[in-house]
Amino acid sequence: MYKIHVIYLGGFILGGTGFVNWVKDKFLSTRKDEKEIPQLKKLKSKIPITTIIRYVCNEFRCSEDQVKIKGRKSNKVRAIAMYLARDLSGVSGKELGIFFGGISGAAITMKYNQINAELMRNKKLRDKITNLKKQFLNI
Repeated sequence: MYKIHVIYLGGFILGGTGFVNWVKDKFLSTRKDEKEIPQLKKLKSKIPITTIIRYVCNEFRCSEDQVKIKGRKSNKVRAIAMYLARDLSGVSGKELGIFFGGISGAAITMKYNQINAELMRNKKLRDKITNLKKQFLNI
C-alpha cells in the first residue's frame, strides 16, 4: 500500500476532480485543525443548515419547527442540530444563532460544548451523530 502525503500549498489541491474529491473525503473530513491551517476551512465541503436540520429531524423523528424555534430548555435534538451545524456548515456562531431563533453565538458554542462533552460519555448518541455525519458525507 502506498502512503500518500497531501501538501496544502496556498490552499490548493492539485489533481483531477476525482482525486481532489477523494482527498477531501479521506483527509479533510476528519481534520479538526482549521485554526492551524486556515485553508482547510475553505477546502472542506459545507453542508447547508437546512439539510442538516432535515437529516437530524428524520433521525430523531421530530418536526423542523421543534428544532428551529427556541423555547424548551432541554431540547436535545435542537442542541444536536446546533452541534452538527457548527461542525459541518461553515457558518459562524452568530449566523447560526440567528437561524436558530435569535440566540447568541455564545449560546451556540455552549450547546456545542455540552453535546461534545456528552459524546464522550454516551456511546448511543455518539453512534447516532457518527451515522448522521456519514450520511452528510455521502450527499
